[in-house]
Amino acid sequence: MKSNNLMVNHVTYVILKLTAEQPPYHILADGPVDQAAVLEFAEQVAARPRRVAGMVAALSRQNFAMTFSKDHIYAHSTEIGAQAAKKYLLEQGYQDHEFEIFLEYTRSWGIM
Repeated sequence: MKSNNLMVNHVTYVILKLTAEQPPYHILADGPVDQAAVLEFAEQVAARPRRVAGMVAALSRQNFAMTFSKDHIYAHSTEIGAQAAKKYLLEQGYQDHEFEIFLEYTRSWGIM
C-alpha cells in the first residue's frame, strides 16, 4: 500500500526468533534421562529452525524481504499490513507466539 501520493507509508516487520524462548528442559527433568529422552529433547530443539524456515518461505511468497541479525530473522514489507501478515501466518498453520509483528509508519520527512 505504498504510494508516492500519500504523506504516510508503513513498513511491516515480522520478527522470527531462531531459538526457542524456553528450551524444553522439562523433557529431561520430568523423567528418566535416557537415550529416548535426549533424542526427544534434540527433536524439540531442532523443530524451531524448521518452523522458522517454513515461515520464511511463506512470507517470501508474499514478497517480504528477509534480513538476519544475531538470532533473529526479520521479514519486512511495505505492501502488506500487520493484520494481513498475522492472518496469513495463522492461515498457514503457525501460532501467534511463534512470531512478533510490528508496524512502523513513516512520513516523507521521517519516522512518526
